[in-house]
Amino acid sequence: MSRFWLTYNHSDRLLAVVIADSSSLNNARIRAAGEIDLRAQFAEGHELDMATAALVPAPLIGRMLSPEEAHELLDDLERRIPK
Repeated sequence: MSRFWLTYNHSDRLLAVVIADSSSLNNARIRAAGEIDLRAQFAEGHELDMATAALVPAPLIGRMLSPEEAHELLDDLERRIPK
């Protein structure tokens, strides 16, 4: 199982991020669309590498994150990932 970072936009602005566990990007998109009321357009998705995926807190997986939450998570990951 892989972990994916999915971004959703509205009017070309980031509206939400979903972090989803799935076997593929397409399946992650389908699960997010079916389980989370996004009201937004899918923009892009990326598979997280194993080290990064392991650093994502469990309460943030499988739900819609606000842009603020997503930026906080990115900042946290950047501090914790060895360069």
